[in-house]
Amino acid sequence: MVQLASTWFSEPLTHIINLGFEQGRVPKLWNFSLVKPIPKKKTSVSLDENILPSEQSGFRENFSTLVISLVDDIFSGFSNSKITALTLLDMSKAFDSLNISLLVTKLKYYGVYGATLDWFQSYLFNSRL
Repeated sequence: MVQLASTWFSEPLTHIINLGFEQGRVPKLWNFSLVKPIPKKKTSVSLDENILPSEQSGFRENFSTLVISLVDDIFSGFSNSKITALTLLDMSKAFDSLNISLLVTKLKYYGVYGATLDWFQSYLFNSRL
């Protein structure tokens, strides 16, 4: 079902991404993240006190229905003519020690210029958690 849904939103998402590269900027909302920390070592106390959000299904026994919920949300959005997007990234520690200025220098070195370079800088320098 997820593959079926992907054909519906791949074209609009591709358009948004291409437009971003043409204009040399990332959509402002893409620069913000909602972070819900989840303790790695869960105890029965954390489960009993509802610390974990109900949507959290990874690493939990008997919570394997997230895909069904996700597909339901996607179809609901399409049925109501709402823009529906989902981005899943595992960026744990990916940028903990990233030197953004050095990365931009390397991009220039490898021939990335103009709107494409502006896009990367827009994303890297303006992203906030």
